[in-house]
Amino acid sequence: MKEPLKIVLDTNNMNAYGSSLELNFIENCENEGFVEIYYGADTSHDLEQDASRNPIRLNKIRSKKKVYSTGRFDYSFFPFILAGDPSLDDEIALLIFGKKWAEIEEKRPDTMNSKVDVKLIEASIIGKINYFVTEDKVLLKKSEEIYKRYGLKIVNRETMKEFLILVKN
Repeated sequence: MKEPLKIVLDTNNMNAYGSSLELNFIENCENEGFVEIYYGADTSHDLEQDASRNPIRLNKIRSKKKVYSTGRFDYSFFPFILAGDPSLDDEIALLIFGKKWAEIEEKRPDTMNSKVDVKLIEASIIGKINYFVTEDKVLLKKSEEIYKRYGLKIVNRETMKEFLILVKN
């Protein structure tokens, strides 16, 4: 069998309660050796900001491998590594949101998770991940441009499931 596909699931695709049929399928594919599921270390930041501090979600993230983005002085959370191209997060932010990473305002409802999204995509590129699975329409809209520039495929759950069905057959 070929090497497993590397997949990063964004924060909203943790499937902590097993309620998503598509994510259940993707997780079963990991159990069968077809994929390796990763979370971004930046997802830890996302979960820490969640008022519920849901232990099921926290345990789930702790159980998976992580991909790491570059460190930023104006974004304080751990763990992170100082690696990669320091301008990569700016390139990604400009491509997706039309602003450099530091210019994105986290407190606005329309950009609340935008910094985390940029860092998760950056971590996926640095980590040589094949697929980034998200339901975020803004990210999905830019998927073709990101794939052409960085080789990372951004897909939704259903597309990932359909692709894995083809791979398995």
